[in-house]
Amino acid sequence: MHKIAIRHLTPVTPVPIGKLKINHDPYASKIMVINRQTGELIFSTKPSGATTTRLLPLTFTTSSELLVLMLDNTKVYNAAIVDHVQAQVVDFLTHDSTS
Repeated sequence: MHKIAIRHLTPVTPVPIGKLKINHDPYASKIMVINRQTGELIFSTKPSGATTTRLLPLTFTTSSELLVLMLDNTKVYNAAIVDHVQAQVVDFLTHDSTS
């Protein structure tokens, strides 16, 4: 019989990743994040509060190439767009800003 010991090892050095925190209208119907260079949809979500947070690849922390679009499906308000958005560099495990 083989015995395997599995341990959780915490990395000594921070593991950098991008974090995008969006403060928006709590009544928004949909939030879309788009790569403005390629037109690729990075993610789309139906928010459940006034803040949406997502972890993104590190490439989105070096340039402002994201476009954030807030939609209202009730057709009462126009869409709101924020252009040239950049993700923040954080540690993958703690989600704290690396300095």
